[in-house]
Formats: sequence, C-alpha cells, structure tokens
Amino acid sequence: MKKEIRLGVIIGYISMAVSTFVAIFFTPILLNNLGTSEYGIYALISSVIAYFSVLDLGLGSTAVRYISKNYKKPEDIKTINGILLKIYIGIGIIALLLGIILYFISGFIFTELTSIELHKFKISLLIMTVSVAISFPFSVYSSYITANEKFVFQKTTVLLQNLLKPFLMIIVLIFGYKSIALVAVLAFVNLFTYLLNYYYARKKLNFEYEFKKISENKPLVKEMFNYSFFILLATIVDTVFKNTDQVILGAVSGTFAVSIYNLSMQIRSANSNFSAIISQLFFPKLTKMVENKEPISKISEIFNSVSRIQMMILTLIASGFIMFGISFIDVWVGEEFREVYFVVLICMLPNLIPLSQNIGIYVLQAMNKHQFRAVIFFIIAILNIVISIPLAMKYNSIGAAIGTAIAVILGQIIAMNIYYSKVIKLNIKRYWINFTKIVIPVLSIAILLKILVDKLPMSLLYLIMYISIYSILYSIYMYVIIMNTYEKGLIKEVFIKICRKSKLIKGEK
Repeated sequence: MKKEIRLGVIIGYISMAVSTFVAIFFTPILLNNLGTSEYGIYALISSVIAYFSVLDLGLGSTAVRYISKNYKKPEDIKTINGILLKIYIGIGIIALLLGIILYFISGFIFTELTSIELHKFKISLLIMTVSVAISFPFSVYSSYITANEKFVFQKTTVLLQNLLKPFLMIIVLIFGYKSIALVAVLAFVNLFTYLLNYYYARKKLNFEYEFKKISENKPLVKEMFNYSFFILLATIVDTVFKNTDQVILGAVSGTFAVSIYNLSMQIRSANSNFSAIISQLFFPKLTKMVENKEPISKISEIFNSVSRIQMMILTLIASGFIMFGISFIDVWVGEEFREVYFVVLICMLPNLIPLSQNIGIYVLQAMNKHQFRAVIFFIIAILNIVISIPLAMKYNSIGAAIGTAIAVILGQIIAMNIYYSKVIKLNIKRYWINFTKIVIPVLSIAILLKILVDKLPMSLLYLIMYISIYSILYSIYMYVIIMNTYEKGLIKEVFIKICRKSKLIKGEK
C-alpha cells in the first residue's frame, strides 16, 4: 500500500476508535439529559434527514471515478468539476424545497408524536434541511480530494469532526439546551468541515472548474448520469436499510422503539464504518487499474487481501459483542434497553459477510459493472419494507431487525456472491475458504464462552478488563495462527514506525 493509504487507514481507525469511544460514553449523557422522548426526536430527525442523501444521485462516486480516470487530463477535470458544481447547486435547491414540504406534512406522517414532540421535530428539520442543502455544492471538493488520494487530510478532518461534535454538544447540554440545540451543533460542525475541504481543494490541490453549457458536453454528461444512476439506486437501498426501520417504528410504535433501534444502529454503524475505512481508500487505485487494463487476477488479489483484514476486525467486534454485549448494554444505557443486544445481533451476524466484502462495491464501480448490484438491492429494499412493517407492528424493534436481516441474506450475500463469482470473475471461493478459517471457529467459541461470561462478576471496570484480555488473546491468535506473511509484515511495519516515533528504537527516517 502507498504511504498515503497506510496513513489514511491508521488515522481512519483512530477516528473510528474516537467515534466509538464517544458513542459509548456520550450516549448515556444524551439519554440522561434529554430523556427518552427528546432522544427519540433527535434519532428520528437523523433518520429522516439521511434520506436526503439520495439526492446526491450517485454523483459523489461518479466524480471520484471520472477525476481519477482523467488524472492526466487537467482540462477535462476542470470541465467535470464545473458540470458537477452546476448540478449540485440545483440539487441543493431541490433539497431545500423538499425539506419545506416535509415540514408542512410531517404531522400527517408521524401521528404517534405528541404536539410538543412534533413542534421540536419541525424546527430541527428546518435546521438540518438548510445544512443538507448547503452540503451538496461543497461535496464536489470532498470528491476532488478523494480522487487525488489525499487520505491523510480527509481522515484528519473526519477525526476533528468526531471530536468537535461531542465537545460542543456537552457545552450545549450544560447550559440546559435540548434536541433542537444539538441539531444546530451538528449543522455548525458540518459547515465547518465543508469549509475546510473547500480551502484544501482550492489552495493545496489547485481545484479549478469551468462552467460550460450542459449542451456543450452532452456525451460526457450522459455517460456520467448513466454511470451514477445505478449508484443512486444503491444509495437508496443503503438509506432504506439504515433508516427505514426507524421511520417505520416512529410511525407504528413510538419514540421508545425508535430509541431502542437507534442505540442498536450506533453499534452497527461503528461496525460498518470499521470495514469501510480500508475499502474506500482503494477506489481511485482500482479505477486506475481498470483504466490501465490490468488483469482481473490482480484486482481479485486486492479483493481477497482487503477482505481478510476486514474479517479479522469484524470478527473481533462480533465475537466480543456475543460474549459481552448484554453486560455492555447494562453498563452503557441500563437494563431497560437490553433489547438493543438482540437487535444488534440479528443484524450484525449476517452483515459480517457483505461488510467484509465492502471492497467489492468499489471493484464494481471502478469496472462500471455496478448496475446489477443496484437493481438487486432495489428489489430487496422494497421487500425489506414489506416484511418489516408487519413485523415491527407485532414485535417492535426486533421485528424490524428480522426484516432487515432477511433482506441482507437474500440480496447482499446470496445474489452478490453469485455475481462476483460468475460475472466479475473474482476468486470468491478463496473468500469463503478464508471466511471458514477466520470467522466460523471464533464465533463458535464465542457462543460457548458466553455461558461462562454470564457467570462472571460484572461492573464497568470488570467489563473493560474482560474485553481487554479477550482482545489481546484474539490478536495473538490471529497473528500466530491466521495471518499470512504479508499481513504480519504490515503489523511489524506499523509497530516499528510507532517505536521510532516514540524514540524506542532508531532507524532511518
């Protein structure tokens, strides 16, 4: 891996660790200060606003691909930047109008909310609508930074964002403000990061654009929209999987069920984000490999190498949660939220497979063969809604989780693995051999050990001690038994660099 990718991965994991740490310790503060009702509003507004991401139309990934593809043609990149800016300004205006419409009809959608809850929801909606509308034009600069493989700056910005949000929110809570103020903090921090990306792209990377009439670039615009359309479908599906259950629960069960599901989403999102950190950094590289017509065997090698690393990380999280999850929930938010444990497991276990295969998404996009995935996911998204509504009405958050898990198994596991193997010609057999060696034994042992863990004395300090001991033993097992020479080399390289930085050993810089 290039130095920029290695450092990007390291900073990405530090950022993810900070985000996870903040979620663990900050969420109880939110619950205690806001109460279930206000926290439910805060969670609901996050889910509703997430739907605005579909307005991106898949152009974020399209921008990265086409800028990477034309990295030797600066004039073409200027044209692409200009086209994207014009489109995104229009999308921002549309987002603003949609937010205003939703403001007026929200009372007819969320009938389970009280009048006070609905009022607070509407104000929060307006704040986040403005924030989202502004975000679209600025996303061009973020895509430009990614295409130029400046991952260190990008991941450092995310780390700063993860630190700023809880810090400012705590200040707001100290002064007695509630959910509306927290939403305003989110909007402010988002704007701050948009401006950072703008400055870096313009001043450090010489971002330039040229506004031309769309009619002058019809072939290019048509090609970009054909490419982005199926990314849009995939984005819709991803949004459905992540947010529809909460919206359904808000409509049929109320804010407590939404709170349960949102707490589970925090854990599952952290799990998902850990897997995405490595994969997303390879998109520009994969695009250039495809453009240079490198053989599929080399792309398949990257697929399996990255998926192995992701398996090791995800299996640690999943096995640890199987054993310590209930105790963690009790310490984190209280015994009354134990249902979160079962919701997480129902969704987390089937997701081990697609999350460890995250690199495949970028392989498809780089090869412009992502259409099948989008169509299959769109069908499964509809099925997810159909299944989840009756299940949520009968079993609340657990029912919604079961509906989503069924959709994951059908779409992201069965259909996609057949496509990867038969059409893309990736070595999926090698993936499943790795999965059998890495994941299955560990999860089986974790299920057996849970019986023992349940009998151990438990408190916050005990929990930290148990998790630390397990993580160390797991790491030793992976290093000695599972890791190949290349993976061990990466660990040694990182360790040596840390030692050098700490002046424990000397070496050439």
